[in-house]
Amino acid sequence: MTEDTFINTLVNRGLHGELPTHAEALHLAEIDCCQALDDAAAKLRDHKHPTVITYSKKVFFPLTHLCRDVCHYCTFAQTPKHVEQPYLTIEDVISNAREAAAMGCKEALFTLGEKPEHRYSTAKSALNKMGYPSTLHYLKDVAEKVFTETGILPHLNPGCMTAEELQMLKPVAASMGIMLESGADRLCEKGMPHFGSPDKVPAVRLATLEEAGKQNIPFTTGILI
Repeated sequence: MTEDTFINTLVNRGLHGELPTHAEALHLAEIDCCQALDDAAAKLRDHKHPTVITYSKKVFFPLTHLCRDVCHYCTFAQTPKHVEQPYLTIEDVISNAREAAAMGCKEALFTLGEKPEHRYSTAKSALNKMGYPSTLHYLKDVAEKVFTETGILPHLNPGCMTAEELQMLKPVAASMGIMLESGADRLCEKGMPHFGSPDKVPAVRLATLEEAGKQNIPFTTGILI
C-alpha cells in the first residue's frame, strides 16, 4: 500500500468517526510528506468544523516571573535583580481584570514560575510580607478575588502540583493547565535544556496530569516543537 493510499484510507475511516490503530498512528509519524498529512488533517477538520473558529477573550496575568527552574531556552523567567517586584499585587490584578471585563474578556490566564520561593529568598520574603506561606496560596487568593469581583474565569498554570495543591486550587479555577513540554528524560541530563530544572522531569509533570484527572479538574497540556 502506498503512503497516499494509506493516508486516504485513514481519512475515509476518520470521516465516519473511526480512529487509527496504535500501529497506524506510529506509521503516520514515519511519513515524511508533510503536505499530504496537512491535507488529510485539513479534510478531517473541515468535516467536523467547517467554518467555525472559536476563541476565548482572555487577559494575561504573569503573577510572577521568578522560577526555581533554569530551562535554557526560557525567555519568561527572570532573576530577582531583573524584576521590579517579585509578584503582581492583588490590587493591580483586580484593576486590570476590571478593565478586561469591560472589554469583554471572559478568562484570566495566570502564569507563574515553579514555586520560586524554593530558589529565591526574595520570593519567600515577599510572600511572608503579604502573609502567604507559598506562591500557590497567593495564587488561590488572587484567583478567587478576580472571579468574585469581576466574574472573569481563572485559568491557572502553576506548574507541577501535589494532590493537596490541586485540591486547594480546584474551587477557584474554571480550569488549569501544565505544559508537558517533553517526554524525554535525556533533556534533563547535563548539557541539555532541562538540566537543573527539577520540575521538568517528565514523570513529575505526568504525575500532575494524572492527579488532575483523578480529581476531575479540566486540564490543558501540550508539547514544545
